[in-house]
Amino acid sequence: MRKPPIIAALLLAVLSAITQTAAAQTASKTMRIVVPFPPGGPSDYSTRVVALKLPEYLGQPVIVDNRPGASGTLGAEMVARSAPDGNTLSIVNVGTLTVLPHLLVHPINNERKRNAV
Repeated sequence: MRKPPIIAALLLAVLSAITQTAAAQTASKTMRIVVPFPPGGPSDYSTRVVALKLPEYLGQPVIVDNRPGASGTLGAEMVARSAPDGNTLSIVNVGTLTVLPHLLVHPINNERKRNAV
């Protein structure tokens, strides 16, 4: 009758070890927050305020990378093409994500349109 608590305890120990290993591998990498606007603007300032506190909570270093140009498209494209490991984030405005894909000829959008046909 005591076996289910023992099995649950062992399962919890195994899951805890797996989670700690994954967290240790992720924490060794640097997180990058891409701001697709010039330095000194409101988007850059607010991102840097948040980036100062993130290492306390995440346990990994955080850098802010400004990639201005093409109304935010260059920075958004850089994030879209980065490795899908969760270590690259982006701060964008509504226009970059909703309006520009319909106005500009963009390699990522064209590829999606070709695959949809």
